[in-house]
Amino acid sequence: MGFLNEWCKDLFQIIAALGSLGTLGAFLLLFKKDEEKQKQLNALISIAGINEKRLKYQAAPKLWLNGASSSPTQRLISIDLNNKGKRARLLEFKKLEGDFTFKDESLPWDIEQGERRYIFITPNNQHPHDTYYKLIVFYNDDIGNSYQITIEGTGSSVKIISDEEIANKNK
Repeated sequence: MGFLNEWCKDLFQIIAALGSLGTLGAFLLLFKKDEEKQKQLNALISIAGINEKRLKYQAAPKLWLNGASSSPTQRLISIDLNNKGKRARLLEFKKLEGDFTFKDESLPWDIEQGERRYIFITPNNQHPHDTYYKLIVFYNDDIGNSYQITIEGTGSSVKIISDEEIANKNK
């Protein structure tokens, strides 16, 4: 009976060892499947990022300046803001530097593709030709991205200093 006992013990240990190997194999197979799922997930995240960039690009306004003019008789500077991209919704004009006030803001204002909007400023204590100004225009696109464009000039000489997307607080 001792021999049969030993043989059962050995058989049990062999079965236990095979079970351990099977468990190890199952863990390795599960890990391999998780690795493949992670690769698929990373690929989907990459595709989503590309699609988000494409959507932003397709909806983005492209504002540019077609100069400015100054009128001493009207004491007025007219900044010619144009859009060659998708619709831009102008939300706010903000003075950064200079002695001027905005005239007839009429905001919000949509500038469609191929259209323009004049920004009128009135110098306070200077001749329009000599008036320095620096301002920011805040605007959105059709999908809710926010932007700001910084404009600087003196009289009829004007340029864009920066045009950048700004982070939305509610995203």
